Amino acid sequence: MGKIFRIKGWFKKKRNKMEFTKEISSDSKDRAVEILYSDLGSRHAVKRSLVHISEIEELEPEDT
Repeated sequence: MGKIFRIKGWFKKKRNKMEFTKEISSDSKDRAVEILYSDLGSRHAVKRSLVHISEIEELEPEDT
């Protein structure tokens, strides 16, 4: 069973700063970040260089 990571940050879309908090199920922190980049890129057409991650935390099963 994978771990759950909560990732917080922001990205720039046109002239706006869009904040986000996403919970992603993954086996590792690096893979969770890759999933985040892929999701934001497909949903919002934002490049990876415009995504700024401020916090990543691994959640305990009872936190979800």
